Amino acid sequence: MKKVLALLIPIVLIFMDSCKKDCDCPLLVSHVVTLQPNSVKGKDAFIEDYPFEDYRNKNWGNSEELAAISWTSGGTPYIVRSFIDFNFDTIPAKAIIDSIKLSLYAHGNIGHGFGHDTIDGSNECYLQRVIEEWDEDLITWNTQPQTTELNQVLIPKSDRTMQNYVSINITCLVKDIYNNIDESHGLMLRLKNEDGLRRRMFFATSDIEEHQKRPKLEIYYSIYE
Repeated sequence: MKKVLALLIPIVLIFMDSCKKDCDCPLLVSHVVTLQPNSVKGKDAFIEDYPFEDYRNKNWGNSEELAAISWTSGGTPYIVRSFIDFNFDTIPAKAIIDSIKLSLYAHGNIGHGFGHDTIDGSNECYLQRVIEEWDEDLITWNTQPQTTELNQVLIPKSDRTMQNYVSINITCLVKDIYNNIDESHGLMLRLKNEDGLRRRMFFATSDIEEHQKRPKLEIYYSIYE
């Protein structure tokens, strides 16, 4: 029996080596791409529902503010929502999306306040997929695109004023973008409860000078090579 095995082993090895040479089998290789665009390549803007000074028709496409707010000004309530989009052209069409993480970094200004606030209740937010086209330099409250609640992502309420939200899992949300590419145009950030007053989430946009505070998207994918 030992002699038989000794004779078979070289034959098997030769066969396996032949398979390796003849078989052009693709390998599944993992990759990661990080997107953190500047003001030139970034696309983000906020819009405001305030009844005076024609705010509903104003555009803030060059602002450093990516915010979701329900507040008052002079006793008059107003609402702020924000939009953001990333360029996915660097991701191969046949890529298998493994996970996608979004990081947002706290910011603030004199106009809308500094950082997050929960004076009158939770400032939980939704990230929703935008299903209509929009232009960073033209979008206003009155022209805002439609969104869908499908696979929307809940951002939990803040624990501190300048809290960064690092590696938010938006995998299912972005997979929807890949599966519905013609009806996907980025994300909208809005409060879960826009009726409650004095609550706010405030992040930086791609227009901020401090590059480390710009929105960052990390895409983990695999592809056969």
